[in-house]
Amino acid sequence: MKQRITVITIGTGNPDLFTRQTEALLHKAARLVLRTGQSRAAEYLEKTGIPFTTLDEFYGQYEDFDEMHRQMAVHLWEEAASRPVLFAVQDALTDKVVAMLRANQPPEGELLVVPGVSTADVKLSAAAGSDDGWQLMPASALLVSPVALDRPLLITELDQQTIACNVKLLLLNRYDDEQPVLFFPSTAKRNRNPVVIPLWEMDQQPTYDHTVCVLIPAAATGKHPLRLLDLPGIAAAWSASHSAQTEGLWQDFRQEAMKQSDRTPENIGRLLGLLARVAAQLCLSGESDEDELAALASDAINQVQS
Repeated sequence: MKQRITVITIGTGNPDLFTRQTEALLHKAARLVLRTGQSRAAEYLEKTGIPFTTLDEFYGQYEDFDEMHRQMAVHLWEEAASRPVLFAVQDALTDKVVAMLRANQPPEGELLVVPGVSTADVKLSAAAGSDDGWQLMPASALLVSPVALDRPLLITELDQQTIACNVKLLLLNRYDDEQPVLFFPSTAKRNRNPVVIPLWEMDQQPTYDHTVCVLIPAAATGKHPLRLLDLPGIAAAWSASHSAQTEGLWQDFRQEAMKQSDRTPENIGRLLGLLARVAAQLCLSGESDEDELAALASDAINQVQS
């Protein structure tokens, strides 16, 4: 039998937001699997008498999230060997299990992804009318792949307080701790309106689950071509016993950056190399001035491009 998995997006789990196609697929599913039963969709399915199972048993079994997602995908393909599977997730575009389903798709397997109303669509509707452009990233991805903060950023799936704390610490590299952010509380059980809170309270909320999101405004300082959140990693590569003084390095770089006449790639490369050295020493000493570092680096790179 041909293995077939259809993926649907159920967003916050609010049945009022299901598309007609999603509703029809739910009612005729031979085998329905929810990514998690901690969703309003589970309550709706129970009330309507639609049988389903979940992948909740996989949580907590693996220290590595990639391995957990891979094992979920393997399980789903095994289930699809006997009958077609309808797999319901919060957002098919960002769900890692869906990515693993595609990566582990058998030669004769068929994977169909049906469009739907995602949690991100619901959250961003509260900020409709802006023409600034948006970025969207799950919290787990943000922690391993920082993005530029020149546009508003919706961070999804703040499903644990520890993850919210790590994201907050990451953002505090670029924002004041009193920076207002739009926090979307859990909608797993019922609708809740977003609230404006200071950034430092992002990990102080009463509940965290897969529906919790936060909308971060664009950084006031504008675009920065360097990923300054990577500076601690650069610093780790330098010896803590380096003899140069932080103040001297900083002054040297400022003086060099003021030299506008030599725009050769070789000189710009030298300036950026010095920037890395300065950044490392500043991070090690706890005296980093990331906004100024970014502005200087931007000036240096723009010289090459002009």
